[in-house]
Amino acid sequence: AQPDMVMQVSREVSLENGMPVIRGAVLGTNGLPLVRANIVVAGKSYGTVTDANGKYTLRMQESSGVIVITHLGYKPVEISIR
Repeated sequence: AQPDMVMQVSREVSLENGMPVIRGAVLGTNGLPLVRANIVVAGKSYGTVTDANGKYTLRMQESSGVIVITHLGYKPVEISIR
C-alpha cells in the first residue's frame, strides 16, 4: 500500500559560514509532532531526525540542494534549498 498521509513541514533557512542551516518542525495529520522523521539531503549520505517535539536542525554541507523528509506511513516531502 502506498503511504497516503500528508505531513506538514515548516522550515526556516539561515546562513552560517555561508552554508544553509535549515530549522523547522514536522507534524502529522493530527497536528501532533512526528518523532524521528528522517531529513536527508538528496543524493548525500548525511541528514538528521526530528526530536520528541518534531523539531529538527540540518546543517547543509553544500550551498544548495533538495532535502527529503520521510516518515513511515506518510508521503515523502521534497524541499528545494537555494
